[in-house]
Amino acid sequence: MKSDLFAKTKIAVRIASLSLAFAIFSINSEIVGQTQLELPNVIIMMADDMGLGDTSAYQDWTDNPASAQVKTPSMVQLAKRGIRFTDAHSPSSRCTATRQALLTGRYTWRTRLKFSVLWGPQGDPLIEPDRMTLASMLQNNGYRTGMSGKWHCGLTYRNADGAPESNYQNVDLSQGIADGPLNHGFDFFHGTSRSHPTSKDQGWLAGNKVPAAEGGLQVDQTQYILNQTGPTNFKMAKKFLNGHLNNLETSKKPFFLYYACHSNHTSHDPCKQIDGRQVKGKSYPGGKRSDFIYENDVVLGLLIEYLQQHDDPRRPGHELIDNTLLIFTSDNGAESRKKTATGPVRSNKGSIYEGGHRVPFIASWPLGGIGNGEPNNAGQTSSFPICHVDLLATLAEIAGTSITANNGEDSFSILSALKGNPPPIRTAIIHNDHNEGARLAGKKPKDPEAAWIAIRIDNPVVKGKQFPGQWKLLADHQLLINGKMNPRELYELSTDLKEQTNRLNEPALKPLVNELAERLQTIHDSGRIQ
Repeated sequence: MKSDLFAKTKIAVRIASLSLAFAIFSINSEIVGQTQLELPNVIIMMADDMGLGDTSAYQDWTDNPASAQVKTPSMVQLAKRGIRFTDAHSPSSRCTATRQALLTGRYTWRTRLKFSVLWGPQGDPLIEPDRMTLASMLQNNGYRTGMSGKWHCGLTYRNADGAPESNYQNVDLSQGIADGPLNHGFDFFHGTSRSHPTSKDQGWLAGNKVPAAEGGLQVDQTQYILNQTGPTNFKMAKKFLNGHLNNLETSKKPFFLYYACHSNHTSHDPCKQIDGRQVKGKSYPGGKRSDFIYENDVVLGLLIEYLQQHDDPRRPGHELIDNTLLIFTSDNGAESRKKTATGPVRSNKGSIYEGGHRVPFIASWPLGGIGNGEPNNAGQTSSFPICHVDLLATLAEIAGTSITANNGEDSFSILSALKGNPPPIRTAIIHNDHNEGARLAGKKPKDPEAAWIAIRIDNPVVKGKQFPGQWKLLADHQLLINGKMNPRELYELSTDLKEQTNRLNEPALKPLVNELAERLQTIHDSGRIQ
């Protein structure tokens, strides 16, 4: 155990070093990311099916009563350390599309997946072999990259001859994976191919292998236990981090960890504990769903503690947390329709209404000017609209590199907004997928009628006239399925966040409708955000 004198000395040195680091960072703010020293570590923690109302970090915004609010102290702490966004969005209201878009910086409707998610045991890869991803971009810029958790972007298994096999009935799981996370920029991967609990059909994946299938054609399903996804994911994330820090060569590099949780996706099956921290029965107000949400908070708290408890090998005298960009978010809105889960917005997961895609987004990076890392601060709040697709361009800017041609078509750097500064004006955000659209046609959400698409533009100017407000135009499936624009609904979110008043047919707004429809058609046809 360290002596009091040693501890006090370390604190004094740390304060002096931190002050010097901030001074150096301010001087070199224009060249952040140009050297290995300046490059931050990056952790993106993505929850599954978690709405704004599912975290007490947004209780003041959602106005949830204390008696019904799930308490998430680690998320509150992260918000106080950095910045939270109240207008953050997943690009789609369901899982696969968001995860593909986050990694590639391009909307998933640009791929063959125009709506819904990948079904079946494989789903065939959505990410082309040569496409830039967050992981490959950072890897090429000196990062060691790792992923723990849920992939769900499609992959390919092999047959008994070792060749890629599209027909799952002919797959030999012992042959491993032909196209998975390791083929898209990750140095380390442990997780599942798809959603909790459906991944039990294949068990855990480790790198490009299926450990539970070694020596046989069928997976040993006893290797995959639903309520152990949380502990396993954290154990493997910790393995990646420890392996990185304890290796003299890799410890000189920054790291990127993509932590893709299985919680809070149904079935709600929380674990008893993670790394010695109780989960089941520990949440408030209690119950399986609440416990499963709390599981995410426990993991976030453990990650924060890990970063605090380990010195930065690249910055002696500093903790890892000082130069780590830590982001917490969710892949879409809550699977529950309860107001306490969704907050003051309409609908939930699977919907193109705000409840389907408006999500928690909290970030901290002390040395990068994203909060100062002090948990007793009030933290910052931003109402600037951002989207998961923006992370590719943002991290490219931080790394001091550029997105190569024909990649990241929809990504827009939000580094300025993350630092709490006035950001550049964003042209548009696009949303996709709509359960209600299919139901209007008497169909199920898996049907093409669910392929609705929406464009959001704030304060647009049409022929010299400004239309103040946050305007959101919804078009039905015809655009993505047949290339034909068919506007259906128009909302102004600053006065109608619950999207109750469809203003599509107001005569005075016809020029605005035409402009938004033309802009959406152009973005769809051109393959670019601008």
